Amino acid sequence: MTQQEELEKLYAKEKTYKVPKNPKEGQVQATIVCKPLSLEDMSYLEFNEGDSPDKIAKAAANLFSKSFGITIEQANKLSFEYMEELLDIVTDTNSLKGKEAKKMDNLKDFMKQKEELIKQKNEKSDKRTEG
Repeated sequence: MTQQEELEKLYAKEKTYKVPKNPKEGQVQATIVCKPLSLEDMSYLEFNEGDSPDKIAKAAANLFSKSFGITIEQANKLSFEYMEELLDIVTDTNSLKGKEAKKMDNLKDFMKQKEELIKQKNEKSDKRTEG
């Protein structure tokens, strides 16, 4: 076997997942393929906890776009309900550990905060329409 053939055994491979992993009654489950990031793509993980929400959101959209083979526009339409699970999928597919895994955890925390803000906004809106 050539050196190239040996190295090909070490290539990251795409993986298939069901989202949500444990659907609630009546909830649709999607089958998605996650592509591993290349070394060039690691720049999508170049954000820090204290960065602006816009920078973090842009990084997440780029990460989802590259990982799931979708456009940035499609990535921006993904529901916050599935963000944590999707980030876990990217982490698993790329076997991220250490500093990179911590960044993914920070991204999950950011998404949870955004989801909570949206829920609060919707609740306020619902109360106004009731009253």
